[in-house]
Amino acid sequence: MKILLMSFAFAITSPAAWAQADTRITFADLDGTVIQATIVREQTLLRGNRQISNSRQSDWRIIIGPGDRIEYKLDAISHTKAGPRKAKPIHTVLRLEQPREAAQLGGGHMVWVFEDQTLTNLRVYKGGAFKRTFAFARSGNGLSCSATETLARETGVKGVELESSVDDAPIVILSAKQTSSTCKVSKRN
Repeated sequence: MKILLMSFAFAITSPAAWAQADTRITFADLDGTVIQATIVREQTLLRGNRQISNSRQSDWRIIIGPGDRIEYKLDAISHTKAGPRKAKPIHTVLRLEQPREAAQLGGGHMVWVFEDQTLTNLRVYKGGAFKRTFAFARSGNGLSCSATETLARETGVKGVELESSVDDAPIVILSAKQTSSTCKVSKRN
């Protein structure tokens, strides 16, 4: 009887366990999709000897595939006391898990990785780094996502040292805090 009950319990719980396993998202599941995300952060930066606080909106368009190909376009705008300042757009094509040099924003290196249902962009600058994550889940309409961005400090460095995306002047981002984000996944036309 004990064996019969265990067999019955296994038969009942196994399909649920299989269904749960099917909800995991792999990078291959993203092939042929477009991720559109907007991340807004409040930041304080050093430009020359002046400390400036502003809001920065980054609009991401990420195209996945075929295979391990990632193409992204980044448009950004900073909202300052003097008014909005539009950044030079960044458009890059690269491969998943293939580190490469970055020509924009004063150089550095970047890599995209996918792990635990999350696509992560790691970008190292002259000093410090940013980590941007796009986490995926299955929803009734297919895939959904969320986007986050965090600043990574380097020991002995004031903040993230890079060149302005507006005019190439040296700046140091002293602090940054994400205030909002949106993220949407759709099939590529």
